[in-house]
Amino acid sequence: MEQQLHTGDILIFQAEDKWISKLIAWGTFSDVSHAAMVMANGQMVEMGLDGIMLNLIGSNGGDPAYQLRLDPPQDTAPLAAAAARYLDQRICYDIPALILLGIALIFRHLHPSGPVYSLLDQLITAACVELDKLINKILGHPDAMVCSQLVYQIYQDCGTLYHLQVRNGALQAKDSADTICLADCAASLRMEDYSAAKLPQNSVSDIEKLSRELMLALYDAEDIKEYMAPPQQLVVQTKTLLTQLEKLAKLTDQPLESLLVMPSDLVYHTDNLCRVNTVSVKRLERLR
Repeated sequence: MEQQLHTGDILIFQAEDKWISKLIAWGTFSDVSHAAMVMANGQMVEMGLDGIMLNLIGSNGGDPAYQLRLDPPQDTAPLAAAAARYLDQRICYDIPALILLGIALIFRHLHPSGPVYSLLDQLITAACVELDKLINKILGHPDAMVCSQLVYQIYQDCGTLYHLQVRNGALQAKDSADTICLADCAASLRMEDYSAAKLPQNSVSDIEKLSRELMLALYDAEDIKEYMAPPQQLVVQTKTLLTQLEKLAKLTDQPLESLLVMPSDLVYHTDNLCRVNTVSVKRLERLR
């Protein structure tokens, strides 16, 4: 592994068999859903469900990932130091996959249908619930920080020479006629017609089941290709999600754009990253 991977290399994992991973990949016109960064001594830093982690990695029987490297290359010591600061930070939160999926889908141009709208309403509501929980956690911890993509933030922290130059990202992509973009619909919503949606206390119990049903409904809608305006409630829920994202950006003192970076942006839309290889990465042991 040490012969293949260098400190600072970015690993973008191809979508797993889980439906939420597949839907994130579909929502971002890509085949990827997760990012990590290589550290020294066969280690990798990444965000997991319970926060930032450092894993010992190997190559046998692992998951496929794209290996990316900064071009032109720079000293990797600042990257390792920045990652170490995040590992040592007392409180650090990731944007959960459910919220990432909600963001991807409200910006994706979709072929609409009744089932698509119904399932999107459930998913966006669930994303709003999770985002509300995240905001409340941060309100209780003024020293907390949040990352949309940990790897992207590590590079941004190291100065101008390391800034990743994302251009025409996945959320800016357009689709064919007879599609709708919920974010555009929410942007055109008049303030007098908007009142923040009342959120349930709990999110959906089975996000995998919901993701599978939505993926199948989206495929069916692509075959039908019939325009249908989104229900007002869905547009309001989308507006609520966008408003929460703006609040999160303000709370954490970072530009909104940094919360909208997708894994696919690092592979396909970053001018100063070059793809070195496709590698197999297996997590052997969690070190921190």
